[in-house]
Amino acid sequence: MEIDLVFAGGGAKGIVHCGAVQALLNSGHQFGRLVGTSAGAITAVLLGAGFSAEEIVGIFTEKLPNGRARLNTLRDVPETFPDEAIDQSLLYALVRDTEISFIPPHEQEKFMKNVMHAFLKSAAFREIFSFVEFGGAYGGNTFLGWIHEELAKKSMAEATFAEFYEATSSQVTAVATDLDDTSRLVLNHITTPHLPVAWAIRMSMSIPLVWQGVTWQEAWGPYHGRDITGHTIVDGGVVSNLPLDLVLADLPLITRLMGSPAPNSHAIGLYIDTSLPVSESTQTQPPAKKDNSKTSQQLTQINQHINNLVDTFTRAHDRIVASTYPNNICRLPAKGYTTMDFDMSDERVQALVKAGSKAMQAYLENAHL
Repeated sequence: MEIDLVFAGGGAKGIVHCGAVQALLNSGHQFGRLVGTSAGAITAVLLGAGFSAEEIVGIFTEKLPNGRARLNTLRDVPETFPDEAIDQSLLYALVRDTEISFIPPHEQEKFMKNVMHAFLKSAAFREIFSFVEFGGAYGGNTFLGWIHEELAKKSMAEATFAEFYEATSSQVTAVATDLDDTSRLVLNHITTPHLPVAWAIRMSMSIPLVWQGVTWQEAWGPYHGRDITGHTIVDGGVVSNLPLDLVLADLPLITRLMGSPAPNSHAIGLYIDTSLPVSESTQTQPPAKKDNSKTSQQLTQINQHINNLVDTFTRAHDRIVASTYPNNICRLPAKGYTTMDFDMSDERVQALVKAGSKAMQAYLENAHL
């Protein structure tokens, strides 16, 4: 049977999707339309590009020669900012408006500009500047380079949705959020044929406060006939973390966005459930190495707060979807795992993949598929 798959966002927890896909394909089923938000969009695109579930696990768990997880290096603090952005920034205004008695009035602005640029030599200050002025602590360029590198393995680094569909016949959709219109964007070969797939993923995973949003470029064309040039696009999980309605709702609007489903197809939403234990040995996250510096502790607290905030608003939406389409939900265990847990051990990775596989097997048996 052909089965449409909808992958929920969940950051590092998204590895659990791979176990579920393995079990689905091993049961003899094939996937149809692939829809994903944030980390789920990455899985959907890689699967549609021709990577196996095992290969996707390898991509997500790649280690550098120093043993550090590759994904943990994708949180890139911007090295520079446009002069205009600095001059018009709130932080510069605060610095500029500070009066220093021993500096002559006519020298004050020049002095303060030098002070500002001195601050920007610090990575910690650039992270704060990016957070305050651009809505996210990290630039996202390293992530974009990484996804280009992976898609290049299938000769699709620069492929638009139209080119991707023509080359693979895979109907892949990434979900993002338009902050200017406060609306959901359904990005695929129907709605945005000229949008590069890599940029769609970059938009879909732009967790607010963590990564900078993406400004829609004129070269990408309109969104479903509507010009959104200059709009700021962020993580789809803000409004639609598990967009199961895109493959289940029988509405003309949905059909115009997604096309028609295959005859006799089925749809499954892969819901990452942090209330379900993965295994006895991995219910809690192992303690990380401590850095006792005050700055490190403060940054850790901020990251934990952001992590909790993201998990809260995504889980709230997922629960609504799960209650609306209970027969189409496969609950994937992820208790003890967090959105930003990119440096998990091999043992925890394998436990998560195995849990996803078992959950899908149970779903298929209960649904008689």
